[in-house]
Amino acid sequence: MAKKRRQRQKLTEEEFASWIPIRKAIGQLVEIGGLEPAKQEIWSRLRAGILRSGAENWTINPNDPPGGVIEVEQDRWGSLQVVTDSWWQTGRVTLWRDEGNRTGHGYRRPTSAVEYFGMRVDPEGLMKFTGRPVPTTLKHAASDLASEEGKPRIRDDWLADWAALFNKLYPDKDADFAWRSAKGMFPDKSVSRDRVRPLVPRSRGRPSQKK
Repeated sequence: MAKKRRQRQKLTEEEFASWIPIRKAIGQLVEIGGLEPAKQEIWSRLRAGILRSGAENWTINPNDPPGGVIEVEQDRWGSLQVVTDSWWQTGRVTLWRDEGNRTGHGYRRPTSAVEYFGMRVDPEGLMKFTGRPVPTTLKHAASDLASEEGKPRIRDDWLADWAALFNKLYPDKDADFAWRSAKGMFPDKSVSRDRVRPLVPRSRGRPSQKK
């Protein structure tokens, strides 16, 4: 008799849709202390249960259909021993669950690998760390224009949404800071200084240095 798939935790598709893709969450934290500290901080909070996480789909056996939206249990993150680069970019991660109800061999408890796809984190938990709201209205486009850098060109409406938030949060920051912030927000997109500068009108040109 086939075993029933475990019921997913109480995370609805509607709630999950409002959560932040892991890549975008990292982009929000890069300016605080760099890429690696941002990864470590999020990972530590996931393991501690301070930050909730969920997946769009999950599977244990590739031959079975995916399980749908699910909240990832806190103790699963302890099985991720290395903070690899790939899952921060792809949103796909393999974690291990403890099969405590089964008999293992020797001193090791049996485990099984669970593969999660489309990882996201709770924006409220992220805001408690960053102290500011994270935009959730930006949507992926079906296609983007190619850029000289080999990355797709950031869409105008995405950049405008980012600029509206940036200008509220950092009214005194210059164009260089704005450009770095935009690149951190959209790490997989091409963001040029020339496109950012008009969106931060107070910082056109270099400010004069007063003695």
